[in-house]
Amino acid sequence: LPNYRQCISPTVFHRPDDPEPGRRYAMVYWDINAGSRIQFVGLCLAYSPDGIHWTNHPDNPVFTGTSDVVDACYDPAGRRYLLHYKIWRVEGEVIDSQIPRGKIGNVSYWPTWDTEQLDAGKVRYVGQVIDFQSDDTSPMKGRVDFAREPKYRRVVARAESQDLIHWFNAKLVLELPETDDPAELSTYGMSVYPYAGQYIGLLRVFHGDREIDLELAHSRDDLTWKRTNPGKPFLPRGSTGSIDSGMVFSANSLVTVGDELWFYYGAFTGDHAAAEDRQSISIALAKLRCDGFVSLMAEDNLGEIVTTPLVCDGNQLLINAAAKKGSIQVELQDETGHPLLGFAFSDCDEFRDDSISHVVSWKGQSKMDRYRDQTIRMAFRLKNARLYAFQVVQ
Repeated sequence: LPNYRQCISPTVFHRPDDPEPGRRYAMVYWDINAGSRIQFVGLCLAYSPDGIHWTNHPDNPVFTGTSDVVDACYDPAGRRYLLHYKIWRVEGEVIDSQIPRGKIGNVSYWPTWDTEQLDAGKVRYVGQVIDFQSDDTSPMKGRVDFAREPKYRRVVARAESQDLIHWFNAKLVLELPETDDPAELSTYGMSVYPYAGQYIGLLRVFHGDREIDLELAHSRDDLTWKRTNPGKPFLPRGSTGSIDSGMVFSANSLVTVGDELWFYYGAFTGDHAAAEDRQSISIALAKLRCDGFVSLMAEDNLGEIVTTPLVCDGNQLLINAAAKKGSIQVELQDETGHPLLGFAFSDCDEFRDDSISHVVSWKGQSKMDRYRDQTIRMAFRLKNARLYAFQVVQ
């Protein structure tokens, strides 16, 4: 890659159907131009015919709204590229500001800035600032003077693009700490994967600006995000002395291999404050059963859950479940909750195994043709079992 300084946080896309052969591979990355004062560049774009020989886009940077941690992915359902990135939340008493539009309050968001020390302890920030409260969330060059050095921490924002060049709809999506979190908690970016009609995020949780582990987050629209189990790592750091005892960094894609999801990640023996020459950095692998992010679980006491009304758009019901020491049964119901003829719990053949795609049957038959395109409910009855997912298929 010619004419770059650092090439931080790269994401490579393979686009075999691109009409221009020289653009069959595209890469976005963040770059920085270090001089006597740090001049931040931003998100850059490069193309390649083979994934090896690269040419930079002539108008780099293509987006100046990000800091140096960026994770990109392609969303096939929305036919768009998504970008999730680190940005800085700055909080301090503002005594003066000069920006091209809007007004800066005591909380503002910055991709990058230079600092100038003024008299009487005052501090000036000069750089890119974003007003996430306005309709226009594009970065703007500005100057803000604070009565004293402000506090700042890392948060997560997102943007989208149709072509990797023009980025829009930038939104703030996750800030830590949330309620009940330790005060020193913050974020260090988030990897996002479109998955089964929604979005799965691996949120890098930053503990006191030192250790990093990964929490699971999810969203229906990539605008409103929730942590699945706040405070409990999805991929924790390893024990003292292990290859990932200091930090775990998620990659920007997952790989489906057979019945498993594979997560490659960066493993660090030291924390964020450790010098690179005093720690070991390697690539590691974690594995998960397909759809195994969360599950509904019942132990010795029988558990039952009923779906909201849904349209039966197929002929068979598949479940991803584990019940080798228990059982699962399914009942089809009408909209009012009454069992459908031939599909009651008493008709269902018990599932007592472990499978990611078990075909549910009732007295030996699995076809649900008679209720195709009708609105039904599904009731699941579990004992000493886990239900990870279900789907109606043709």
